[in-house]
Amino acid sequence: MQLLNPKNSLVVIPITTVMLPGRGITGTALIGCSALIALGGGGAPALYFWAGKIVGKQIHQPRYFRLCNRIMAILLVVVAAMMFFDYVVAPLL
Repeated sequence: MQLLNPKNSLVVIPITTVMLPGRGITGTALIGCSALIALGGGGAPALYFWAGKIVGKQIHQPRYFRLCNRIMAILLVVVAAMMFFDYVVAPLL
């Protein structure tokens, strides 16, 4: 299913033709980096599946559900703060 995902083409082509060669990654190193990107893209759904199976068994208990919600809320605030700094504060400096 991931092979038919149009985002793959939108990500892989710019990365392998512009970004990686711009950083001096060419030839067999480019093939290796592309393989790692492909493994990451294909492995992510499998990781989500296994994480869901493991966490899903525990999350039925209210205390684990609250803990997961709090962790996700903290991560959301951290990411929002990082994005605010990167895209609002840093350009003004």
